[in-house]
Amino acid sequence: MRTLRTLHLYLGSLFAPALLLLAVSGGWQVFRLNDARKDGYTPPAFVAALSAIHKDQVLPPARHGQGVPMQWFLLGASVGLTLTTCLGIIMAYRMTRKPVLVTALLLVGTLTPAVFLTTLTKPAPPRPAPERQEAAKPAAPAAPTPAKP
Repeated sequence: MRTLRTLHLYLGSLFAPALLLLAVSGGWQVFRLNDARKDGYTPPAFVAALSAIHKDQVLPPARHGQGVPMQWFLLGASVGLTLTTCLGIIMAYRMTRKPVLVTALLLVGTLTPAVFLTTLTKPAPPRPAPERQEAAKPAAPAAPTPAKP
């Protein structure tokens, strides 16, 4: 048990900053607070920058291939989160006197999003296409008004 706790401690300490970054920036992306809108909303610079790290693994302005090392680190963070979560579940069962409660909470944590996704959600509205600036089209000539006799 001591080895599991030590491994959980070190992996959690290594990847906690990246996971907090991804959790926070993912939270505002749920509500698309990182996207500029036609109504004039422009996200703050730090929101745009942290969202670029989350989505593209780069700080803007990005250059080709810049995000590859960050992609590998975040893959490691993903594996680390998966492993530490599994270790946490094992430790929860080994250290509790109420394993039924742990099981119930795990089931609720699994079933709640499943219910939301399958029964309580409506299809998401389509994402708007990126705005393109088109060349101004010349106005169509006005139709001549028929002369009155």
